[in-house]
Amino acid sequence: MYLRLTFFTILSCIVLTVARAANYSAVLLPTGQIQISQFDRTIGTVGFEMHTDGWKPAKIEAVSQTVTLPQPSIARWDAGVADITTNVVTDGGGLLVTIQATPRNTVHVLSSRASIQLPSWKWAGGSATFGNLSFSMPEYLGLQNLFDGQISSGTLWSPGQGFLTISQDNPARFNLLDNREWLPQFECTLGNVGAEYWLQGQMKTWQFRITLDQAIDFELSQPITIRQGPDWVPLVMFPDVVPGSALDWRNQRTPRAGSLGWLRTNSYGQFVFERQPSRPVRFYGTALVGDACLLDHATADLLANRLAAVGYNAVRFGCDSEMVDQRAATSTQLDPENMEKINYLISALIQRGIYIKLDLYFTRVPKFNEVFSGWVNEEDFKGLLLFSDAARNNWKTFVTNLLMTVNPYTGRAWKDEPGIAWMS
Repeated sequence: MYLRLTFFTILSCIVLTVARAANYSAVLLPTGQIQISQFDRTIGTVGFEMHTDGWKPAKIEAVSQTVTLPQPSIARWDAGVADITTNVVTDGGGLLVTIQATPRNTVHVLSSRASIQLPSWKWAGGSATFGNLSFSMPEYLGLQNLFDGQISSGTLWSPGQGFLTISQDNPARFNLLDNREWLPQFECTLGNVGAEYWLQGQMKTWQFRITLDQAIDFELSQPITIRQGPDWVPLVMFPDVVPGSALDWRNQRTPRAGSLGWLRTNSYGQFVFERQPSRPVRFYGTALVGDACLLDHATADLLANRLAAVGYNAVRFGCDSEMVDQRAATSTQLDPENMEKINYLISALIQRGIYIKLDLYFTRVPKFNEVFSGWVNEEDFKGLLLFSDAARNNWKTFVTNLLMTVNPYTGRAWKDEPGIAWMS
């Protein structure tokens, strides 16, 4: 499902002010974000975020960029599901930013918002005033939600020198989060709409102003061309291991995963194969998540060869959302096209001695009104699996359909495949 985002929910003016005699710069990146730096170190990153079902973030890539300073500087981005335009105008030493997004087709989004990412090295241990509430910026991770309310302005003070003020013409939802459980940063989001159907062609707009205590140097991210010469020589890189070389691990494993029977544990808690119970084995693995599991046959073979050559003998699959047929009435029916790709990839890995670990619950959620009234998000559905018979029955139906699937490339159902060694 693809969208073209054009945000026309004017989130007034956001004013970012950092006080300190310093050199400030900002660059519009190929991701559509604006990176603000002080002495070449990032102090804030401004951009747009959108998540669709399964909390999939929009992947944003540059389409075109034009810049005529001090006239508008425009960059166009492709988010896969939406068209995004970022318009930046130098304004009194600051930047006036307008982000517009327009869905290509009607899509269900879980979140859409303007975002300011604030690195913890700069702001942890400082203080903040959001609306009428003043509080400390925690030095260490504690509460995740530091502020959530309708306000017009907020200010962050660094524990060293400098402050940052965010202001808007009209009150809007303002959410300050401590994201250090996942990333070394705080995040301030503006105008988060929440779960909704975003109609095809419906434009939305976020507009805000960024100003610092000094004039800010702004530029677009431009390609850098390096040519061979006295200072630069070509370095040819080969991503593939030479077959039979000292770095090729393919001859160190069984020719086919599962050929020694099912994987078990012995009395010492060690992994052993059913037909070699006296020989402990170890696994060195990686993970494939989301679209990374949906490869064409040639790419699947290439990936399987490279993983085997560098010594991997296990791969975790996290792609239950991709297995669901989005055209079907329920979330328990499998997508035949995606399953064909996943089946081939699993077969390619198994043939090269690489064992599979399946996540039977990752990001899949029921469809609208399928199990409960309205939508159920990913986190709520995980909790409901512990207490709700309806949620568990939905999950069990999906898992049954999945494990009963016969892989046409191995000739075995998933439940009967010893090359699939783990499920969780």
